[in-house]
This record gives sequence, C-alpha cells and structure tokens, in this order.
Amino acid sequence: MEREKCIVFDIDGCLLNVEPIFRDIYELNIKGSNNRWRYFYNNCNSDRVKANENIRTFYQYLRYSLRPIDYSIIITARSEKYRGGTLSKLADEYILCDRLYMRKLDDFRPAHEVKRDYLVELMKEFDIIAFIDDEIKNCKMAKELGIASLRVV
Repeated sequence: MEREKCIVFDIDGCLLNVEPIFRDIYELNIKGSNNRWRYFYNNCNSDRVKANENIRTFYQYLRYSLRPIDYSIIITARSEKYRGGTLSKLADEYILCDRLYMRKLDDFRPAHEVKRDYLVELMKEFDIIAFIDDEIKNCKMAKELGIASLRVV
C-alpha cells in the first residue's frame, strides 16, 4: 500500500518574513538571549510580519495545484505556547496547513533536534516529498534522514 505524500515547511524566515523583528532587536540593541527571544515572540505575529510572497506562492502551488501531494505540514521551533497567535497569523497571510507541529513547552533543544524528532515520526506515516527551511543546519539534518531539502535564502 502506497503511503500518502506530504511536503514540510518551516515558518520563520521561510513562510513568514520575520526580518523586521530581528532588525528591531539589532537596532534596539536588545541584550541577552532570553530578552531577544521574548521580544521575538511578543512580535512574531504582528502586522509587520508578512508572508514571503514567493515562498507562499510556491507553498500554495504545491498544496493546491500539484498532485500527488496529499498533505502540507508545518514544523516550527516556535513554542506551543504561541499556537493560537501562530495559526491566526498564518490564516491572515492565507497560509493554511493540514498539520502544525510546534516546540513543546519547556523544550529548549536546538531547532534541528526538535524538527528531527517530528520528521522521524512523520516518516512512519508519510512519504515526505521535501522539507523547506531557511536554516542550513535544519536542511542538512533532513538530508541525513534521506529527505530532499530546499533552503530558503
């Protein structure tokens, strides 16, 4: 029996352009990792964050036009704490998905470890056609799992 096919995308720096938030962090000279992440999470779903138009178009093409993709899945290192705001922001930007996997509360591992665990689980259920992310470390991890990987730059 053939398994259903899916494509997996990241959010920040991939589907959504969060550069304005990182620019603020730099310009405001926000010090300390905790302070930087607090600022990021307080602003990552703001009106200043918009879809990366080319990636959204690519995402929608894969999701709605191209067959045989059965599912579009998003895996993000954003904390589960921000699920509601994240789903609202994605909907505002016309980015809908079949599943959204987020970092569990109190999980402070590096993003590539969080995403690896989700990909390994998804591989049991789906044929993953591609993994699209902006971080080279995440893309290399997916490649090591045997998943075609595209990096957004």
